[in-house]
Amino acid sequence: MSLLQEALSFLQQVSVKSFSEPFLIGRGTERLCFFLPNNPTVVLKISKDNFDKQTRREINYFKFLANKKVPFTHLPHFFQEIRTPEYHCFLQERVLNEDGTPSPTLYQYLKDADVTDKKVKAAVLQLLKDFFCYIYRYNIIPCDLQMVNLLIKRTQKGSKLIFVDGLGSTDAINIAQYIAWWGRKKILRKTIFFLKNNPKLASLFNTEQDIEPWVYEQIKNPRS
Repeated sequence: MSLLQEALSFLQQVSVKSFSEPFLIGRGTERLCFFLPNNPTVVLKISKDNFDKQTRREINYFKFLANKKVPFTHLPHFFQEIRTPEYHCFLQERVLNEDGTPSPTLYQYLKDADVTDKKVKAAVLQLLKDFFCYIYRYNIIPCDLQMVNLLIKRTQKGSKLIFVDGLGSTDAINIAQYIAWWGRKKILRKTIFFLKNNPKLASLFNTEQDIEPWVYEQIKNPRS
């Protein structure tokens, strides 16, 4: 059975709670997110066809990035769009650690992490630097930058952040997507706001005033 066939079969049964509940990964305002029973490394994001604004935006943006040959280093791979009379969906990579376990969110990790530990602090700052350098370099616009939307994927080679939800600009006139210098200004602004407004992240810095210089030094003008 192909991924498309399995997804269509799943959609026929998704309204049956007893069937679909064990495969539920997340539930948002607009959509549900499941992994496929026979392909647990694949995610199916489902919106009602008349309530699919976020899904339309993300599908269009994934296609835009793919057409520009942007590497999906810190994004889940996009597989396929699916439309039925009732649903608008897409298939994408499920983010798992190398051992097959679900990757934790940045929020889950920092909830219990001792960020006063120098090694922990350095590791988290490196994760953040790698991710933000990536979206800055390729002008990848986040609309919903939250710690719950960033997963920490662990492999033998190391760890990296994967941005799984809230992708693309919500601006009515989407200048940032097509004019890189404008988009990068927006990315820097969102990065600074994100770091300042999450206490666990802000605590990685000596003072709040250190955040903006760090962003400009490490993200805009990285030395390595």
